[in-house]
Amino acid sequence: MANGLDEVDAAGAFARKIRVISGITARWADHRVQTVVCRMDELWPEGDLTLGFVGEGAPYAPVWLHLARIRHLRMDDFREEGPSFVDDVGVSLLPASRSDWPAEARIHELRGWEGTWGQVDLECEMAWVRIAGLWSLEAIAQVIDVSVTPPELTNIPA
Repeated sequence: MANGLDEVDAAGAFARKIRVISGITARWADHRVQTVVCRMDELWPEGDLTLGFVGEGAPYAPVWLHLARIRHLRMDDFREEGPSFVDDVGVSLLPASRSDWPAEARIHELRGWEGTWGQVDLECEMAWVRIAGLWSLEAIAQVIDVSVTPPELTNIPA
């Protein structure tokens, strides 16, 4: 037990978080990817990706998906496709042991970087994100969050 939290509780918490996020993002089909901000370079080797989605016909109120500590990333060039509708946003839990991953996820080479969290063979649960549509993405990351734009920011005139 480290810091009063054992590994079983931590693993269970991440799995619950993934289930909740999966339920939220499943409702984003027919949303449009409006914003893509990705940073993976020498200054930010862990990787950081933020995606903004906007519902069609609704007031401008983006929903956001954020990934960090990115182990694998394949995405279409957003500059070529531009904002486009997505058919599906899938988020799944990948178990700590890579041998238990689905074959489609296991085939990917994982990225590493300097430091404790950067070990390529680090065995920890991860999120597997797949976006299908005219613009597509597949990512494996150690950190995932979703958020919505606060209502007070959705009523600002253009």
